[in-house]
Amino acid sequence: MRRIPQGLKGSLMAEGEIKYEFKTVTVLRGMEPRTIEKWGEDRWELVSQVELQLMRTKLEFRRVKPKPPLLLIGVALGVLLILGGLIAVMSILTSGDDKAAPSGAAPTQTAVAPDSYSYAGPEYEVVSIDQGQTSASLAQYWVHSSELDLAADAYRDQVKLIIEDIAHEQGTNQFLVEVVIDEEIALAESPSTYQAFVDEHGSDYATITVPQKEAKGWVASYAGGFDYDTSEASDSAFEIVWWPAGDAEFETWEPNVAS
Repeated sequence: MRRIPQGLKGSLMAEGEIKYEFKTVTVLRGMEPRTIEKWGEDRWELVSQVELQLMRTKLEFRRVKPKPPLLLIGVALGVLLILGGLIAVMSILTSGDDKAAPSGAAPTQTAVAPDSYSYAGPEYEVVSIDQGQTSASLAQYWVHSSELDLAADAYRDQVKLIIEDIAHEQGTNQFLVEVVIDEEIALAESPSTYQAFVDEHGSDYATITVPQKEAKGWVASYAGGFDYDTSEASDSAFEIVWWPAGDAEFETWEPNVAS
């Protein structure tokens, strides 16, 4: 079974008189030390570490829950109530002053530029699409391409062209993309096709043989709109991990939605 990151638990636990808040973070394999150090700076303590499918690791943290400043909360609520009353009174006093817009004005028309986009990358196939992945509920595209030129650094530009093509097609750059040169990796790792792949090839092949291919066959993993360090949706998080199952390299990069 594939497991999806759950994000913040928001649950509390008491050990004696101490109350804790908990956070669950899912990261790419190999990113555990950086993530533990990052959250440790904010007083989060590692509680457990569990390896998941899709080259991910789930880290659970806790920290002592700060006591709420009850006096400040009470004062803030009082101020909000007063402001709410003032806004309501002003709304009543000014409701009769609004003037209707002229009825004969012609609607403004916005010129639409023709779509000049043309895909110039390698041939590829979307093997499967998994909806609702991660706590950001993103679509995850499993892409197979046998035409990537891995002998030169040009393959990275080719992968980016594939991702930008998906962004242009979907009208957004917030999604997940896994690019492989061996189709079996996509079929064995995608939640949508995993069970059918196991039924055809057996569980040992899916869980033992296929992972052995991933170090040299899983070329890139793109995440747009989701931060794996925090397991949260983020409009500013755009990253490609090159060779996520091998010697991973991380690059901050955001695809253009349209050219």
